[in-house]
Amino acid sequence: MSEPKVVLYRAPLGYGKSVQVACEAGTRDLGAGGTVYINTRSYPGSCDITDTLFAALVLYQIKGRESWNSIESDIDIIESLRDTLFSSKMTIKICLDGIGETKHSADLIEDLICETPNNVKFYIAPSSAGALARLSMMANVVTYGADELAFTEEEVCELSGVHSPNAKNIIKVTGGWPALVGLMCHTSNPNLPAAAWPETRSYFRNNLLTALPNNTRTFICKAAMLEEISAECYDYVYKTEEADREISFLNENYALLSPTGSSDECMVMHPVLREYLRSLFNATQRERRSYVLKRVAFWHWRRGEYLHSINAALEASDHRWARVVNDSIILDVALRQGEIEVLRTWFEKVPVRTIKKIASLSIGYAWILYFSQQARQAEEILASSVDPSSRGLGNLDEEGWRELVNAIGKATQDELLESQTLCQKWIDSFGERNMVGKGAALTCQAFIASSDRRFEDLERLLHKAAVANQSSNQHYAFIWLKTSELQAELFKGDIARAMSVLLQANKTAAKMEVPKTFLSKMFGSLELQILHEKNHHLVTHESAQASFNFALNYGVTDILWGCTHTYSSFLFHQGFRDRAIALLEQTRLAACERDLPRLNILTKIQLAEFTLLNNEELGPPILPDDCELTFLPNQNQAIRARIALLNSMYRLRLGKQFGVAEKYAKQALQSASAISDARTKVAAQYCQALAAFALGSSKLAKRTILDANLLSEHLSCHFTRLWIRKALLSLSPIAHDLFDEIPDNSEAIATKDLEIKTEDSSAPLIPGDANSTITIKQISLLKCVSNGMTNKEIAERLLVTEDTVKWHMKKIFSELKVTNRIQAVTEARLRGLL
Repeated sequence: MSEPKVVLYRAPLGYGKSVQVACEAGTRDLGAGGTVYINTRSYPGSCDITDTLFAALVLYQIKGRESWNSIESDIDIIESLRDTLFSSKMTIKICLDGIGETKHSADLIEDLICETPNNVKFYIAPSSAGALARLSMMANVVTYGADELAFTEEEVCELSGVHSPNAKNIIKVTGGWPALVGLMCHTSNPNLPAAAWPETRSYFRNNLLTALPNNTRTFICKAAMLEEISAECYDYVYKTEEADREISFLNENYALLSPTGSSDECMVMHPVLREYLRSLFNATQRERRSYVLKRVAFWHWRRGEYLHSINAALEASDHRWARVVNDSIILDVALRQGEIEVLRTWFEKVPVRTIKKIASLSIGYAWILYFSQQARQAEEILASSVDPSSRGLGNLDEEGWRELVNAIGKATQDELLESQTLCQKWIDSFGERNMVGKGAALTCQAFIASSDRRFEDLERLLHKAAVANQSSNQHYAFIWLKTSELQAELFKGDIARAMSVLLQANKTAAKMEVPKTFLSKMFGSLELQILHEKNHHLVTHESAQASFNFALNYGVTDILWGCTHTYSSFLFHQGFRDRAIALLEQTRLAACERDLPRLNILTKIQLAEFTLLNNEELGPPILPDDCELTFLPNQNQAIRARIALLNSMYRLRLGKQFGVAEKYAKQALQSASAISDARTKVAAQYCQALAAFALGSSKLAKRTILDANLLSEHLSCHFTRLWIRKALLSLSPIAHDLFDEIPDNSEAIATKDLEIKTEDSSAPLIPGDANSTITIKQISLLKCVSNGMTNKEIAERLLVTEDTVKWHMKKIFSELKVTNRIQAVTEARLRGLL
């Protein structure tokens, strides 16, 4: 695509528009015919720059003093400029900062843009956002606004010298507003909210607000109190008729408002500016604050925008409207939109007696408590909703809301078998007349299938639940349904597939406009597990701690355990062993307080593993008895696999029970294979290989290690391989002899992946065709072929015979429907196998 003729910078103050123009002027291109730079902001009276003066400034910078010899009048200056630009064969850059105050110069610039060839380029930062408005309608004009001029992580790193994780935090705090980024790099209070920094307050007060007319300044301070800024809402709340005019004036001259994305009529302002202006309103009009917020709440309530209504009422500290709330509001916000954290805060301010008098409040609050891991309180509140005097109970019972909350609440308490039964009973009774509830019940069943590793049932339920959720615009169930799918891939150990599902889920959520608050935290807890396994270098203490805190407050057993296992392993691997054990104890305490026996057992097994690796006790690890495994069948199988693996590791440490160690490793391998748990399978293969090596079967050991490495590389289970290798090296001196003969490259793979930004990947990361029958070993063989290796070299690499290689190649040719090695590699790449 050819470069634009005009680049136009339109953004609020502090977005570096002048810097962009100056930098462009300072960039000297080879073969350029000249560069013009005019900054009218530096002139004492920029409005006095006439078209003649403007033409003279441009002409002088292009041709120098000799251009004046033949010029006799003002008209000659302008005509000479036109001729010079039109006849130029080389690139000329005209960089203009602050243009737009005077009509004549603006008209001349527009004429020059239209009359000159494409090798004359213009880079313009107008004096105001609305200046040179006609340029935006011209062809070959590109406009850069606040979104394009906001700093990226790379630019923050370059500016401040910080590392990427810190840069990401700076972007999060400042929204990338360049002026705020600069202030954060120099403020002595970076941990405070950005709107509270003295530097920010001074900047907004002295630079931004002083540029506004008095009535506009008053308007924008009031507008900041709205949930979303629209002329209708502002005029209703403040009883005026001026909003439409003021919004247009702000957009045209200062670009301080932008459309929400869902509607061109609803506007938002930068969150830091909004927070500052709200504090200004609170300080100057404290007595009106509650009244204004209540009118905002009522405006959104009338329009059915319940979440906005609750947010405004929450800020106003007003719970009284709950007495007249419509039944659908709380249930919609809680069950369909899933705003658990917002409603949890709001409900804490509502008197319990008010909640118990209104059935929708009782049921909604019970839902919030279940998903906040407060099951006992949820059961008490839900029981109170049965009171016949509770308002609206009959209508709610006709649609089965109370039964639905109870059924799904059992799943949050890890009572999955009972929840499965109750959900099916609810679907049979109410599913046809309550589509929102049906989506939630099917999603709950999908999560249970995922937790029990019933992957075929999960595929069927994912489809049925997705249909119900889409038809009812079920945001909360969508998040949990994708969580079920992601959790299944993590259970399988298919990290590459999990990352692909996560990327696609985020794109779908953006299209559906799913609220980001809960979505980002839930997906963040899953992304932590994916990144840690794929490349633990990408995980930071801050991100791991944030995900753990979220999971501790809002995660069911599988979510909380996934974060706990990941974060504790991360800490232990980095040498923070006491912190890792303390984290496990924190989760174990939560398991006991919430009566979650499976979480308790999983934590005990991990504690036993850390104790073993710490060489703290010589006795056998204290592990659960088989009679304690009273969970779903495949959940029990997963726990048995971990117990057998730990028993194998213990025997390897003893250094004299290698036969027993091999037996336990095979048990772990068998259990892991039965539930498709690749990560436990890799660890079990390593233990089996070390035991076989100690018993004298060197060739078997190497082949087993090779199979484990191929599997882990295929599924991107890099940390599991690194972890078990490091563990065995610490447990048994024999491991050094085995691993010296088989070098490990998992760290090299992780280091190489560190250079790749996972979130920027748009290509599917699925390492193969789901319908393909090609095995992992055959994919490894194809990789060798793609590297130009001969059959003999491949046989030596994979520890097999040349005849075996030939046999596999025939199978590959048949599956891919090709006739030679080049075609096989090409087809495999097209299918995503390589």
